[in-house]
Amino acid sequence: MKPLSIQILRVWPKDTRLAVIIAIFGTLSFALGPAVEAGPAKSDASSSTVILIQKLKSRQKRFLTCRKDTDCATLAYGQAPCGGPAGYLIVNTKGSKDSQLNKIAEEISQAQRLEQQQQGLAGICMLAPKPQAKCAKQVCQEAQAEM
Repeated sequence: MKPLSIQILRVWPKDTRLAVIIAIFGTLSFALGPAVEAGPAKSDASSSTVILIQKLKSRQKRFLTCRKDTDCATLAYGQAPCGGPAGYLIVNTKGSKDSQLNKIAEEISQAQRLEQQQQGLAGICMLAPKPQAKCAKQVCQEAQAEM
């Protein structure tokens, strides 16, 4: 037995069937059209931020070597909607002073700040906790919280 919708379409005259199909597709394209058009503008800003974050993390890899805990530091990047950094990177002290690394971190902050202003975003003011950095096996990494 064929589905009821196909049986009903066969009962309707050919012109009516065509009108129904056009109406359905027209409604779908109207409903989906604005969402498809609005998507790229938002994703362009977000994708540039994602690219900057990837660039930042790629450069971070150059600044992870250490000998002792005091050789390690954190570098804030990004902009949370209610203020403060969106996150932190663990780097060595040489990395925390690296002009390229700091420039990329600032570009991320500016891009996120602008994106949030344009979209009218507001946050719940939960700031990203600043991690503690330590040197383990000659690599700077986040110190695990002790319980």
